[in-house]
Amino acid sequence: MNGHNLRFRSNPKSYLGQYALVCYTGEGAQKSDINRIDGNTLMVQQEFAPSVDFDLVSNKLGYVDVKIMGGTGTYGGTGRYGAPIVGNYIPYLGQKDRASDATAANFGRINLSRVTTDYVFTFTFTGCNFVVTREGGDVYVYHEPTAATWTTSVAQRYPGATILADKIGPAYDGTHNGGYGCLVRDKITAGRWWAYIQTPTGTKMKPEWLQSVAIDGV
Repeated sequence: MNGHNLRFRSNPKSYLGQYALVCYTGEGAQKSDINRIDGNTLMVQQEFAPSVDFDLVSNKLGYVDVKIMGGTGTYGGTGRYGAPIVGNYIPYLGQKDRASDATAANFGRINLSRVTTDYVFTFTFTGCNFVVTREGGDVYVYHEPTAATWTTSVAQRYPGATILADKIGPAYDGTHNGGYGCLVRDKITAGRWWAYIQTPTGTKMKPEWLQSVAIDGV
């Protein structure tokens, strides 16, 4: 909307270096959108399979909201100008402070090897990180709600998986306790995706505050 979708699709890295993104600030809104698309009232599941139409919308606080409009093809019926960003979504399953709950089965994930779109979005990071694994030959990316109270190792949290990257997330410190991450398919190298991680200061974003990590062999 208002040209944001086109600017993002044209050059995701450049766009993400300029605009601070958020995608939900409460779990209720995420559940409502997923239930609406899935046509049920179930709790949010570990994987959300369908590709959907996204819209990037400037909000009054100065951020850009990542909004799930609906299933692929629904954007045109909203009356909004332009075209959507067609992509996939990694659910956030809530904070898991107890070490006994710190296991991959309790984290949202996506099978990146099966994704047919070029973009993957997820819930806003507030201490969270991406963890990348290989399981049964496929590459998975998890939205891990990393907690300082956990006493388990990464290998213990992902039993049976090969860990390809154990912590891709914002540069958390005393000033920065949040950020955003998304995945973008490389347009040149087959089997490569990029994890882009924002560490904004408030609503401000600069290119030097953007990390990019390659995920190969997808």
